[in-house]
Amino acid sequence: MPSLPLRLIVTALLPVFLFEAVLCLDAYSEEVELHANTEAARRVAIEQHAQRKSYAAKIATSRSEIQQVKLSLVPIEAMQKELRSQLAELKKEIVEAQKQSEAAKKELDAKVKLQEEAKEEVEAAKLAAEVAKKEFETREAAVKKIQNSIAEANKKVDELAAASMKQMVALMSLEEEVKKASAKLQEFKKLEASQWQQVRKLAIQHKNWVSFSDEIAPILQKRCLACHNESKPRGQLKFDSYAQMLHGGESGELFDFESPGLSTLVTMIEDGSMPKEDDPLSPEQISLITRWVALGAQYDSQLDPGTSLIEVMSRPTYPLPPEAYPYPVPVEAVAIHADGKRVVSSGYHEILVWSMESGEILDRISGFPERIYSLKFQGDSNILAVGAGTPGEVGEVIIVDLASSKKVNHLHVSPSIITCLIFSSDQKQLAVGGADGQIHIFDGQTWAKTQSIHAHSDWVTDVCFSPDGSKLVSASRDKTAKVFNLSTGENIIAFNGHGNVVNAVRFMASGNEVVSGGDDRRIRVWSIADAKEIRNVAGFAGIVSAMELLSDGKLATTSTDKKLRLHAAADSKVEKTRVGPVGELLSLGVSDTFVVTGSLNGELHLWLVTEEKPVRTWFAKPEAVSKPPVSNP
Repeated sequence: MPSLPLRLIVTALLPVFLFEAVLCLDAYSEEVELHANTEAARRVAIEQHAQRKSYAAKIATSRSEIQQVKLSLVPIEAMQKELRSQLAELKKEIVEAQKQSEAAKKELDAKVKLQEEAKEEVEAAKLAAEVAKKEFETREAAVKKIQNSIAEANKKVDELAAASMKQMVALMSLEEEVKKASAKLQEFKKLEASQWQQVRKLAIQHKNWVSFSDEIAPILQKRCLACHNESKPRGQLKFDSYAQMLHGGESGELFDFESPGLSTLVTMIEDGSMPKEDDPLSPEQISLITRWVALGAQYDSQLDPGTSLIEVMSRPTYPLPPEAYPYPVPVEAVAIHADGKRVVSSGYHEILVWSMESGEILDRISGFPERIYSLKFQGDSNILAVGAGTPGEVGEVIIVDLASSKKVNHLHVSPSIITCLIFSSDQKQLAVGGADGQIHIFDGQTWAKTQSIHAHSDWVTDVCFSPDGSKLVSASRDKTAKVFNLSTGENIIAFNGHGNVVNAVRFMASGNEVVSGGDDRRIRVWSIADAKEIRNVAGFAGIVSAMELLSDGKLATTSTDKKLRLHAAADSKVEKTRVGPVGELLSLGVSDTFVVTGSLNGELHLWLVTEEKPVRTWFAKPEAVSKPPVSNP
């Protein structure tokens, strides 16, 4: 019968179903318990947060009172000072009055004596004695009056001292209150932090955790920072870093842990008031931010909370370049290795290594932002500093070991592209400039950042160390070139002679003069002592795009008029003009005997210093038969 096997099957499977049901029930119970534990921990954290805010408010009130007491002491101290000054003057007066009184007494004694000695002039002497007596009495009265004034002043001084002491006691009492409240504040801070850590632990276990570094910072960086930053803080709200976010803005604090959905940050992104004049955040992004606030708006990076968002975020993963370029890309950066055998050029999301002898590609190192803007070798080594960026998104400085084709240090990240970099002549320092107008100095051995300078109002287009490494000169789109003392970071002098964008700058061999070139189609030599122009060289039919000093002191320049020029060391006048490229020249690299230039149309040109025409010209364009790109983290 067919029903019998069915019953048997059901009977056989029933224990399995029951077992799985129990497992599901257990899993559900565990999930419910985990959620309840997370919520309980969150409620305790909120209570601790409220306590901490209460004590913080109490401290703020006490500190305000302390300030008022201190302010009240100011006029008292001023009055005391004035009275002490008056007392000093009165004491001087009494000394003088006493001297005059003593003189009057002596005169009185003399008159009395005269009266006794001159009987015939008794009446006259008596009259004189009476006059002297009155003078003495007048002086005595003056002394008494001054003494009374001194007594009155002393009394006021004592009263003021008593008032001052009373205020000082009140001040000490308030400071003691602040001390106690601060201790309580620290206690609740620790308790709150511990509780939020518990919330974090449970949220991770519950797979409900939201990471500031990985999930929130990228949203804020891309959608909020443009309008809420240090230089343009709309509503006095700054998103440059987590620490600045905690200060809130004109609308108050950003976070409400009790009611996350009512947090200023959440309501502003929900009603579309932020981002202003841009597409609203997606429902998923709003939900993510709301959940992050509900979990305590915690900061989970190992870096200092004052670190910029772009540095806190996980490094972006860049796409691989195409195996073969469909068309050449502009060569914005080139460098010649000290071995005289290799040239490195910028590519699309990669750097390209070429044979100087054959023009064939030797290596492709990928994993970079879209464009490479600057390439510099560290002396004779295989260490290559790469300045790169994806416009509007990210800028990076990456250190590459050409021997292993590996990145050895992701040195610096910025929301703006890195436009230029250079090593000092002793290779111990690396200077970096970017589109954010900032300059950063790094130690060439430890790669630690040693200094940051923000003195330009527009892109920094070029940088160069003085021969002794004590100074730095920079060029900028703000139409200036500036010299800095690196021991202090102070801007020593600014040169405004170009009146246009300055693209390239180098210290002359003496270290006392600078040569710069730009959109005004001239190179100008000027003194760092007074920023006075010493000489200039015209004759460029395009903007000066790059310049380098050769080992013999001569200067090489490129221009968008498609010419490479060699200038005399003595007066910078053009000695030789190299013509030959088809495209406008953008970049320049030099060695003792060779010069390499990169052009807008994607060509590389290799020149011998002694030759009129390029030794070799080829497109910096990987073909399908070349070494394919590989992922290189």
